[in-house]
Amino acid sequence: MQAVDNKYKNWYNILMNYREAMDFIGGTGRFGIRPGLERISRLAELLGGPQDGPRFVHVAGTNGKGSVCAFIAGILAAAGYKTGLFTSPYIRRFEERIQINGAEIPRACVAEYAAAIRGAVRAMLAEGCEHPTEFEILTAMAFLYFRDERCDIAVLEVGLGGEFDSTNIIKKPEVCVITNIGMDHTDVLGGTLREIAAAKSGIIKPGCAVAAYPSEAAALEVIREKCLDAGARLVVVNPGEITEIRSDTECQVFDYKRYKGLKIKLLGRHQILNAAVAAEAAEALAENGFAVREAAVRAGLERAVWPGRLEIVSRGPVVIVDGAHNPQGAAALAESLGHMFPGGRFVFIAGVLRDKAYADMFPYFYSFVCRYVTVTPDSPRALPGGELADWLAARGQAAEAAGSVGEAVKTALRLASGGAVVCAFGSLYFIGQVRACFERL
Repeated sequence: MQAVDNKYKNWYNILMNYREAMDFIGGTGRFGIRPGLERISRLAELLGGPQDGPRFVHVAGTNGKGSVCAFIAGILAAAGYKTGLFTSPYIRRFEERIQINGAEIPRACVAEYAAAIRGAVRAMLAEGCEHPTEFEILTAMAFLYFRDERCDIAVLEVGLGGEFDSTNIIKKPEVCVITNIGMDHTDVLGGTLREIAAAKSGIIKPGCAVAAYPSEAAALEVIREKCLDAGARLVVVNPGEITEIRSDTECQVFDYKRYKGLKIKLLGRHQILNAAVAAEAAEALAENGFAVREAAVRAGLERAVWPGRLEIVSRGPVVIVDGAHNPQGAAALAESLGHMFPGGRFVFIAGVLRDKAYADMFPYFYSFVCRYVTVTPDSPRALPGGELADWLAARGQAAEAAGSVGEAVKTALRLASGGAVVCAFGSLYFIGQVRACFERL
């Protein structure tokens, strides 16, 4: 890591190792989710304004943000740019959240930046400021790393919403991207699609280019209004311009506009639309002077890997993990499974949070021949697995509860004997635990 600014260099005297850094970061979770830019703005100021270093692609939306970020970062890296990537949450390791050209941030850097940030937080508290949230601290760490490593450009995934998300302290991005918008986090963002779209389109800044997923009409109307007010150039992917050539459990091949035979490894029809959004972002970057040519678009899309999104972790039997945790995600998962395994039988491993709209998720799977193994996620907001199993049984679904994720996996594999497909879905943290079971096999 290169030398840090003198403004915060002395805070490195507050030495921390990686475990201490994780304890510090994890301890800030108690400050919860508090949208607003005051805390992150002051924190960044004390750290020397690291957000003013690289150029950015800014990505907001409800579903598909991580996949689109992976596609765009892959395209930029294939074009020869030193490309940062900031996403959330992680599946296996904390360091997954902050990467440069596919390489995760070193643990030594995590510890050093955590020490610097802790020093800045102490200064903030001495001034009477509120303590930054966990996500604000992670955002500051990403900004520091991307600046100090002299990234040419970084792809930023919004944490929650957009307008008042901590990533939105950046100046005008090279491209704004709005992925699929649906009903989620309604307690924070609003109870209507228009309100949620308004919050997410808050990342759009005057004169910037905007690439958008073909969301529902109410959401697109808000995005168009925001772009008109900001004088921003908007391109919305048109599904009618996509021709699907091949789609199986290995890859997908499709045509989009002038791009013929694009190939992606990410599965599910929605990923073709996500890839098209990334291609539009690449076109906008090229218009802004980046040397992003067709070869880079092809290579970046094909190389992109994003764990936990319709990911096949075993083929005997077939086991899939997917981060569907809201009704829109469940709808996309159900459509993809029906397309990939027509007439198939399924065993679902499910664990949900009590405050999520799970009652609107499971009906998408009622037409499947399936059984459920339920489990209690590791969260204070978790719906007990037994309660979920009873809820499903009351609706005519075959369900049984397991005492742990490991037990749920063993039960699902036993029930899948005879050719059923096992699919675990829910929050990324939950499916990360399922995924780990197969890494140990």
